[in-house]
This record gives sequence, C-alpha cells and structure tokens, in this order.
Amino acid sequence: MSWSITDVKKEKLKFIGDWLKKEFNFTDLCKRYDISQKTGYKLIRTV
Repeated sequence: MSWSITDVKKEKLKFIGDWLKKEFNFTDLCKRYDISQKTGYKLIRTV
C-alpha cells in the first residue's frame, strides 16, 4: 500500500464534513483523523 499525499485544507474540510454528518462521535472522529480533541474543537469553531 502506498502513502497518499493530501492537502491540509482538504483534510480539514473532510473532518468538518464528517463532523456535520454526525456519523461518528467527536472522540472517535478525532481518533479517525489522528488529531487531538483540542485541535478538533479548533477546527469546528471555524464553522
């Protein structure tokens, strides 16, 4: 399996989109994106 290169902005938008869908609880969503909850809260404050 090869590593994929992603754009930081795209990843942030994907995180926010997944959060808005409410398919995962916040803790699981942060784990899925490998970010801290503190960072996750910073991202959703921009919405």
